[in-house]
Amino acid sequence: MNFAGGVGSVGAPTPFPGRYEMFSQSRFRGAPAVKTWTAVMLAGSCALIPVASELEMKYFTATLNDAFDISQAWKLVLSKVFFLDTALIICGTVLVYYMRFVERRFGSRKFMSFLAISGLTATVLEVAALCWLNESSKLDHVFLASGPFALLSACFLQFLLDIPFVPYAKIAFFPLSIKNLPCLFYLQLLFWSRRSTIACLCGLTAGALYRMNVLKVQSWSLIPSWMVSICSRPANPIGWLIQRWTQWGEERKGRVLPVAATVERQRAEILDEYERRLIFAQMQQVHAMEQNNAPNDQLRYLGRLFNGALARAPLRSQAVEPPSDEAIQQLMDMGFTDRSEVVAALGRAGNDVNAAAETLVQRL
Repeated sequence: MNFAGGVGSVGAPTPFPGRYEMFSQSRFRGAPAVKTWTAVMLAGSCALIPVASELEMKYFTATLNDAFDISQAWKLVLSKVFFLDTALIICGTVLVYYMRFVERRFGSRKFMSFLAISGLTATVLEVAALCWLNESSKLDHVFLASGPFALLSACFLQFLLDIPFVPYAKIAFFPLSIKNLPCLFYLQLLFWSRRSTIACLCGLTAGALYRMNVLKVQSWSLIPSWMVSICSRPANPIGWLIQRWTQWGEERKGRVLPVAATVERQRAEILDEYERRLIFAQMQQVHAMEQNNAPNDQLRYLGRLFNGALARAPLRSQAVEPPSDEAIQQLMDMGFTDRSEVVAALGRAGNDVNAAAETLVQRL
């Protein structure tokens, strides 16, 4: 979480002393690399769809031989940038959009280094896998997968393992969270074709190697400091353009919070959400009891749910029966020896032993 640059949910200091602004985590706030990736991939892929059949084999599909030819390196790079199928464009765009959580967790500089390292590692693994398969099949032309399958797979592994699973609802005992939709779209990419499966598995392997910090790759920074300095200063044209691009389309104003309301405020909001779910679940139980319980029992249960006086008050519209000897004896066996107080408590509670016991305990 960055208090100066708006990475995460807390932005820059406000004009009010001792306060910060909390912004929504939707859109691309704090994730300029993912925002650029999404825009370039979506715009380029959509522009290439009408001419994909004519240009795919010539410019956007790399063979195994191209991987060993320096003069064809540009084709290998282009083949890993754009999708050339409408269904793949939709799936890939949704997945890239969800990778903004990963960039916020890594930081933009580390995230871009991770993309470069994982992309290179996944490409090497994919070429090695295709070489091994070519030895057994003896094909004339072996093609690499066209599209950022491997790069998305490496990012998806970080998203799956780093972002906590917080369900917000259930459908037939199946929990729903922000991870459900990305998982469905990723399975579409994984099983799209044989080449996409190989590329995705290589990408998952590259992401796992980065996560295990093999050769201490997590400490590698491929983005030099001078470049970061230029891009972060709006005084120069490049920094100004980058700042305008990162702010374009984002939320301008957030909620003003005290200084200490950073992580603790997020925890409080999570606890409030859990409490709302608990109350909703209990209300569902009350609704389910309508078919089996009497109206009086439902009303007393609802009163106890919200800790009100309704649980201890009988309905005035109906006559209250005198307490039974069994109920009186049950309360006296609990240690309430004053019979008159027991009878009065049962009368106020509508002969509900539990509610009467609560009343007597409060008087102790």
